[in-house]
Amino acid sequence: MADTKISALTAATAAADTDELAINQGAVSKKITRAKLFEIGTSFNQWRVGDNAAGAKDVVFKNGNDLLLRANPTAGRTVTLPDATASLAALAGQLGGTAESPDVRGLRETGTPTLLTMGAVADGQVLKRSGSTIVGAAGDIKDTLTADYTNNSTTGTAVSNLTQALTAGTYRFSYWLILRSVATTTGAAFGINYTGTHGALTARFSYPGTGTSASSGIIQDDSAGAIDQLVEQFCTRTKSTTAPDLGPLTGFLTANQDCLAFIEGIIVVTGSGNLELWAASEVASSEIRVQTGSNLIITAF
Repeated sequence: MADTKISALTAATAAADTDELAINQGAVSKKITRAKLFEIGTSFNQWRVGDNAAGAKDVVFKNGNDLLLRANPTAGRTVTLPDATASLAALAGQLGGTAESPDVRGLRETGTPTLLTMGAVADGQVLKRSGSTIVGAAGDIKDTLTADYTNNSTTGTAVSNLTQALTAGTYRFSYWLILRSVATTTGAAFGINYTGTHGALTARFSYPGTGTSASSGIIQDDSAGAIDQLVEQFCTRTKSTTAPDLGPLTGFLTANQDCLAFIEGIIVVTGSGNLELWAASEVASSEIRVQTGSNLIITAF
């Protein structure tokens, strides 16, 4: 057969796996099929693709139209595709699982830097650093009253929608209350109760009063345009339920109007139990109300 220049051959419109190409292997001329040339095999761990000399073109891997990886490396770098079933051991154990299903087992700080390993984190916890480990920690407990609480008795009852379970630890609690009374001469009283064992418990009930030089016991709903008025308060270091000891107020400046009040405190819990808010009317058969939207925040220390 007469020799023909490659440039003079008829151009193939498509490449097939059975097509044969000429290669030089160890100074020996051989042929290889297209299938063999692109055969990756099964005994490798990585397939490395060197970047282009100028580092100006993307290196792209696709499966059909699905983009698997795109990189634009600088000179001297490579793009590495791990075997999909191989275990990952990157960043000193911060990545685990497989390339097909990886999992993150830690984080790397931007400062020192330090590799932080993931520890145990329970549902509802936030992340906290403990040495070189990231562990779970209790976040703020938040609750909102979703239905009005009412009481027209001088015997206290629990504002049950704001009850929260606690375990051993030190907590700061803060109730933000929207209060109403059906009569200006009917006040309200509150109590803090804990159903488990505890150490120190201190709390105060504060509200904007109508007094300017002395406490009035009457809660103000709107002091716009008035002279400065006092913030009045009651305090306690004991828990109470049916006979609330934070109060009572002697009345409300305006009946059936929203008034802002606060109950804040600290409790040292030694055994699991429920933190409860109790409330009572100052006058029998006259209703006081804790309005929807009143809320609670508990912070653990």
